[in-house]
Amino acid sequence: MPGSIDQQTKENVRYKVKYEQMFKISSEMTVTEQNLVVLPVNIYTSLDDSACGIQLELGHDYLLSGKYVNGTMQTSLCGQILLEDLKESRKHDILEWTEVPDKLKQQLNKQEFDSTCEKELK
Repeated sequence: MPGSIDQQTKENVRYKVKYEQMFKISSEMTVTEQNLVVLPVNIYTSLDDSACGIQLELGHDYLLSGKYVNGTMQTSLCGQILLEDLKESRKHDILEWTEVPDKLKQQLNKQEFDSTCEKELK
């Protein structure tokens, strides 16, 4: 859920977010002695839709996919999890958490990712 929005560069937007749940953790992420993952508070995306940028709204919870690169989280339209019937998704490009079917939530919790994804251990 974005807490605030500001423009990081002319090409990117930075969203300050609160993570509700992570389903896949990168092996590059820092883990504390208490076995807690240190997550960046900011997520970056392209400013423009034409460059696969995502526009998030304050007060909404989303299911987002992305990548962790050099200590930052990045997301784009490419690689988002979509419903088979795009008309069911409010924006037709990203899912609000309330739109995520129970079956998909169960698959995420069980880490049943698509076979093209490499499953990383927590």
